[in-house]
Amino acid sequence: MLDIQYIKQHPEQLQRIADKKHIQVSIEELLTQYKSRNQLMQHIEQLRQQRNQLTRQIGTKLKAPDTPDTPDTPDTPDTPDTPDTPDTPDTPDTPDTPDTPDTPDTPDTPDTPDTPDTPDTPDTPDTPDTPDTPDTPDTPDTPDTLRLLKMEPDNVNPLRTDLPIKNKHDLNPDQLRVKVKEINRQLQHLEQQADSIQHHYQTLLQLVPNYVSPDTPDGQSDEDNIVLRQHGTLPTFDYKVKDHVELGELHQLFDTTRGVKVSGSRNYYLTGMGVLLHRAVQQLAFDLLMAKGYTPLEVPMMVRSAALQNTGFFPLGVDQTFKIENEDHWLTGTSEVALVSYYQNEIIDWKSGPIKLAAASQSFRSEVGSAGKDVRGLYRVHQFAKVEQVILCEANAELSSQIHEEITANAEELLQLLELPYQVVAVCIGDMSQKTYKQYDIETWMPGRQAYGETHSSSNLHDFQARRANIRYRTAEGELKYCHTLNNTAVASPRILIPLLENHQQEDGSIYIPVALRPYLNQFQKLEAPNTIVTTD
Repeated sequence: MLDIQYIKQHPEQLQRIADKKHIQVSIEELLTQYKSRNQLMQHIEQLRQQRNQLTRQIGTKLKAPDTPDTPDTPDTPDTPDTPDTPDTPDTPDTPDTPDTPDTPDTPDTPDTPDTPDTPDTPDTPDTPDTPDTPDTPDTPDTPDTLRLLKMEPDNVNPLRTDLPIKNKHDLNPDQLRVKVKEINRQLQHLEQQADSIQHHYQTLLQLVPNYVSPDTPDGQSDEDNIVLRQHGTLPTFDYKVKDHVELGELHQLFDTTRGVKVSGSRNYYLTGMGVLLHRAVQQLAFDLLMAKGYTPLEVPMMVRSAALQNTGFFPLGVDQTFKIENEDHWLTGTSEVALVSYYQNEIIDWKSGPIKLAAASQSFRSEVGSAGKDVRGLYRVHQFAKVEQVILCEANAELSSQIHEEITANAEELLQLLELPYQVVAVCIGDMSQKTYKQYDIETWMPGRQAYGETHSSSNLHDFQARRANIRYRTAEGELKYCHTLNNTAVASPRILIPLLENHQQEDGSIYIPVALRPYLNQFQKLEAPNTIVTTD
């Protein structure tokens, strides 16, 4: 997932990348929804503040129920015709003549010209007992009284900051409660709108592709990938070459017929030496990574949808993933999902530098969209084993680029140990997944196909996965940042068995075993047909 500010600054670039990656998303619509969401949330917040203000006023008025509307006249219980009270405060102009003998019968006229006792109630001198209804010519349900609350969402200006309540201090608690009730009604409607807009916004945001590296080739498909380098010499044969299916049948290494009978298309059994080769290449890859400082993990193969969402496999890869019926559990197509998700919603520490993780796991892919493609043999199957390498590092483009080269070199080293010819290609925009910033594929020569076939994929994702999975670290200055994540196949089997068998086949039908594999196969040198083994002296 990308930062929305980056999207706002690069809408045309990201739309072009989305189109190249065949992702149906409108960046313009996303930004429109983002703006609408923010405006609506601002208006909702204003209404909430107004409601809170009214609620406080109700509480204040209920604390003073006797004279809520005449706070300035609390001392009016004294009557003006009490001549025998010389110390009354309302006769300040005659304090020295309390006992004048010649004016006993006119106490009410000398000290009442200014009417000091009723200065604030000129309008209602005769009705002191009805303070709650002096200004209620209109009923509390009229549009004038509640004009703010009568705004409909389609007509309201969400950026409006003036939220007037006319003469709100003159309303009694019951009238204020009516206003609060109307605000709640309005809020309920607006919040439903906001939820709908937020859902649509998040749906679009999850479809936005990662930006790509400046040196990523432009192109629409794997035909536009660029070969960067090749290693090894392609084998030449003076005899008819067998493909891996023929070799597998000859040496009884696997059985696709029974695999299809039991599980359907693209399934198989590995048998005999096929199982040992399958396990040997994985262990060789695992040991190689361990020697380079990777931490091994045994990971879940079944995860929640959130883990697939966080790592960028959902929503676009839903159709490639097997789901457990009636549960939020899915079978992963790579241990990358579990390895990256291991740190989701955490703040990680770089005490020992970048975090290097490795796992060997079973993987599952539905291969939707591949009907009729690569149906022969072991190239494209529903279930396979894979040793994966994942690295988390600081959000430093130079550092993650360096690590990208390193994890690619790890896979190349494995192929060199297996004595297989291969080439490294720079993957073009149209052949990359949504989450990828930069990608290399390693393609190994497969004589039976008379072509290179993909066996490894090495990717730098920058902070795309970390933002989704909320994986952060703290810089030396204390700032929290999202880390970069990278991944690469160390080996995937049984696909790797295809070039292994085909490149190392001999004229007599035997199969040469590379030196690096022999420690895992009791020092076997080659497989003799039919399934006889020659060992080292």
